[in-house]
Amino acid sequence: MHQQHHVAPDDGQLQPTRHAPASAGDPVLRAGPLQRSLRDRVSSAPRLVPPAIVLVIGYVGMVAVLVGVGALIVHSGALAGLRDWDDAVTRWMADHRNGVLDPVTGVLSRAADTTGVVAFALVVEIVLVVQRRWWALLIVPVALGLELTTFLTVNAIVDRPRPSVARLGSEPSTSSFPSGHTAATVVLWGAIALLFVWSSAHRWLRTAAVAVVLALAVFVGTARVYRGMHHPSDVIAGGLMGLAALSVTVLAVRLAARQAPVDDPRADGAAARSRGGVAAVPS
Repeated sequence: MHQQHHVAPDDGQLQPTRHAPASAGDPVLRAGPLQRSLRDRVSSAPRLVPPAIVLVIGYVGMVAVLVGVGALIVHSGALAGLRDWDDAVTRWMADHRNGVLDPVTGVLSRAADTTGVVAFALVVEIVLVVQRRWWALLIVPVALGLELTTFLTVNAIVDRPRPSVARLGSEPSTSSFPSGHTAATVVLWGAIALLFVWSSAHRWLRTAAVAVVLALAVFVGTARVYRGMHHPSDVIAGGLMGLAALSVTVLAVRLAARQAPVDDPRADGAAARSRGGVAAVPS
């Protein structure tokens, strides 16, 4: 029920466009304290500049940390024990290959390669389009792009040799550190959990989603070690890289969505007043 109220005329000026949540109905894009703090600090900047800065800083930070860790793993005498453990695990898995695990690990490995990840990502994007979650559409492709760029940079700089065991399947042209398959798995399935499960009111469902993502990362990482493509420490680094890439992307997309301009509803009332009309207000 609405009542019509005559409003006294004023100067007739429209309220300017304000910045507000463009996807206020999407719980994935609800800003936390960090996003709100950043939004307030950069409110006068062009809309896409702050998220771009977040992505660049995230990329540089991930590369710096991973290159440092990778260099220590490969060259530091203090981590000789870790290298010995890496070698022991890969040799043990190579010695225990069998006709059951060989095809299973092959399926897991292919599901996390470029073709498999892109296929799953396209399905996610189609669902988001159907749901009309426009800002959320950016999360998966941007996170995968950030992960891939970071992986290629770190991989080329660290240049760790792959394990000295026979490999199952074709060997990629890249080196061993970090595991890109594990990172892509964390990004893709972590994003799926975030986009479709994390807003659930059921805590057990959110916990189950985290457990599924963790299990998938472990399965894919183990499959890569089993097939002689990576050391265990490569897999751990890849999982952490994927988590970091997804976190940075979510921060950037939330920041972009929170800066999207929307019309101030007060402008409608101001426009009506400027025409000497009436504004409808809730009773």
